Amino acid sequence: GWHLSAETFLGTLRLMLNPVTTSDRPMRIDDALRSLRREMAGLHGGTMLPSVEPDDAFLKRVRAYRQVMDFYQIQLAAAHGLKFATRDRGVAAEWPQHTSLIT
Repeated sequence: GWHLSAETFLGTLRLMLNPVTTSDRPMRIDDALRSLRREMAGLHGGTMLPSVEPDDAFLKRVRAYRQVMDFYQIQLAAAHGLKFATRDRGVAAEWPQHTSLIT
């Protein structure tokens, strides 16, 4: 088997959602997550290096590729009982229980 970091997983997910890297045919978030999870579980499946593994419950709320890393950072903060500080009102509105809006 092989190993990958959460950042590599998320970078791949971001590329799959980006219209520039997919010739204006980005995948839907559910399809991209299913594809990545299937690859990791395949014949020579991979495992995530020790870290907080990206949680599909957070990632399925992604609407644009630029949100992938923010949503993972929100997941990390929540896993450690912290809040994610952001200036992005949209992100703060999506995750009010896990964010603090910097004004």
